[in-house]
Amino acid sequence: MEPIALHRTTIIRPFIEFLTDIGAPVNRTLQQVKLPTLALSDPNYYISSLAFWKFTEIMAIKEGIQDLGFLVGREFGVTAIDPNYNKMLAQLPSLYQALLKTCHAVKAETSHSDMLIYNTLTGNTRFCHRTSFGIKHPNHSRMELYALMGMVGIIQEFTGPAWQPKEIGLMSYQKPSARIRESLPNCQLLNGQAYGFVSIETALLSLPPLLQSQDKEGNCKQALVSSQLGGAADGFLNSLKQLLQSYFPEGTPSIGLAAEMANTSVRSLQRELAKSKLSYRDLLTQVRYTTAINLLKDPDRHVQEVAYKLGYQDASHFARAFRKTAGMSPTEYKKSIDNVVYPIN
Repeated sequence: MEPIALHRTTIIRPFIEFLTDIGAPVNRTLQQVKLPTLALSDPNYYISSLAFWKFTEIMAIKEGIQDLGFLVGREFGVTAIDPNYNKMLAQLPSLYQALLKTCHAVKAETSHSDMLIYNTLTGNTRFCHRTSFGIKHPNHSRMELYALMGMVGIIQEFTGPAWQPKEIGLMSYQKPSARIRESLPNCQLLNGQAYGFVSIETALLSLPPLLQSQDKEGNCKQALVSSQLGGAADGFLNSLKQLLQSYFPEGTPSIGLAAEMANTSVRSLQRELAKSKLSYRDLLTQVRYTTAINLLKDPDRHVQEVAYKLGYQDASHFARAFRKTAGMSPTEYKKSIDNVVYPIN
């Protein structure tokens, strides 16, 4: 099976904030598409890209906002990827480095989308993006515009907010609305492109950020979320494990839910797990234990909090399950980490 398409939870934050600000009821739709609501504020987690796209599609239809992706992308701009992305970009020397950093960051934040940069023969550079799903997906146009407006926001951190691209390329064949065309009066919108892209005058790539943020020693103070955490997993099994972690705070995810988020049937999921000699119960045990180990390594995280994040009602239930696998209690494990003495090279 192909890896499950995943997005880090930070991707849904701008949509929830935008919709909440206009009074739209988001919780019901989050539950409808079975997104893990208790995990959405934690950037450690990943969610199903398909479920995320479905959420934005349903909300756009319910609220009658055809241009939802465009509006959210325009409002949040550079912070669409990460709430601190503008601060991180302010530590880079040039727009070109910012584009390279973004290409790398997107690969960590999502598992199926792609970004690249290439120079044209006309003195322009194209900052390109391909979404997680192709143009046949009914929500493709909205999500493509969301990404492209976020890309414009990144460029404006170096050029200023008045800058607009001369060309924006769209993979979609759907013609942009009058509102979009009015918002980009000096920009030619090209449909049916191999990639979505924002065209930039190549001479602008050397521009430094308008705002710079460094400490007295010149060290970077702000890191991208994905630089502190692991990126999106490769392979079907690893991506499934990463996805299941986000559901533990709400309880044990059923195999039916796992199959739905993996866009497959329960029977097909069971067959796939059998190839690795795993039952679904074995898989859950593995994911819970691995997650517990990683969480317990944080010296400031209490055992009770770890138990909650793994879906246990209290720490005693978690301790019994952990001891069964590790041969020691979670508290003993934390102490063993604290007492480890590493050799000096």
